[in-house]
Amino acid sequence: DYAAKVVIVVDTSGSIIEEEFNSFFSEIDALTRITDSRIWLVQVDEAVQSVMQYSKGVWKDLKLIGRGETDLQPAIDYVQEELRPEGIIIFTDGYTDIPVVKRKVLFVLSSKYNDTFLDDCENIYGRSSAVIVK
Repeated sequence: DYAAKVVIVVDTSGSIIEEEFNSFFSEIDALTRITDSRIWLVQVDEAVQSVMQYSKGVWKDLKLIGRGETDLQPAIDYVQEELRPEGIIIFTDGYTDIPVVKRKVLFVLSSKYNDTFLDDCENIYGRSSAVIVK
C-alpha cells in the first residue's frame, strides 16, 4: 500500500508569532484529514531543529524548537537528500532568502508575510507556487 510522501517544513524562527503558528498548524491538520499521504514535519530556523512523522492533532503536544534567525535552505537540502518526497510544503512568513527547491513546492505564507518573498516565489516557481493563510 503505497502512499506518496509529503514533507512540511515549518519556519520556527524568532519572527514567527504564536498566532502564525496556530494558523499554520490549523492548515497542516486540515491536510492530514484530506490526504492518505505520509506526512513528515521538519522544524527549521537557521538549522534543522526537528524531523518527525506527523499525524492529525499532534501539534497540540508539539514542542516548537528554534526561535533563532531564518535560513530555510538547510531544511530543504536535508529533505531533498534524506527524505526524497514527491512534494514539499513550506510554511513561513518569508523574512528570509528564498530557498532553492528541486521538487514540487508550495509556499504557505502567514498573513504577516514579506511582499518581496512572495514576488520572488512567483517569479522563480510560478504564480501558483505560493498561497497566503489568513
